[in-house]
Amino acid sequence: MTNFKTASALVLFLACSASRSAARVPSTFTSTGSMTAPRAGHTATLLTNGKVLIAGGSHFQPFAQDEVHASAELYDPSMGAFSLIGSMSVPRTFHAASLLTDGKVFIVCGDSVGTALLYDSCMGMCAVVAIMG
Repeated sequence: MTNFKTASALVLFLACSASRSAARVPSTFTSTGSMTAPRAGHTATLLTNGKVLIAGGSHFQPFAQDEVHASAELYDPSMGAFSLIGSMSVPRTFHAASLLTDGKVFIVCGDSVGTALLYDSCMGMCAVVAIMG
């Protein structure tokens, strides 16, 4: 059985949460620049500088090795523009990318790819850090 204080605190919390979310302006979508290549199965990682690293993917044909991208690009929301920044050591799609505490991005695996990469936004490049076997 719930006591009165617990139930009151829960109701108060829900009421405060609802009033805060109701006061927010609804989100809208707006057009921006175009990516340098059409992509599916890529990763998009928000960097500490506010830019977005977009890596790999395929040309809308998952698992078609000849269409998999090794390229990476940055999206700059302040400019609304994408810029090609180079290529990973191997093409990859359906991989994982995680922002690390030092600001680097750890990119691993993908379609039958056994390497791990680190993207350093300060250096603007990817380097192989591990080969998994």
